[in-house]
Amino acid sequence: MTNEKLKKAREKAGFTQKSFAEEINIKLRTYKSYERGERYPRKTNLSIICKKLNLDASVFYPVENADER
Repeated sequence: MTNEKLKKAREKAGFTQKSFAEEINIKLRTYKSYERGERYPRKTNLSIICKKLNLDASVFYPVENADER
């Protein structure tokens, strides 16, 4: 699940939800909604999150399996 990967990456980097939200300059409530899978980050925030946590954007927007089409 996307939210689990995001949470694990954040924890591995040594951030709490609050400290990471502050690090990327967004509201804690907004960041929590990303981890719960309720919202997806805008492109600018997505880029920052991916750089800070060394993630690929596909964590948020997975590519569909061609066999499932």
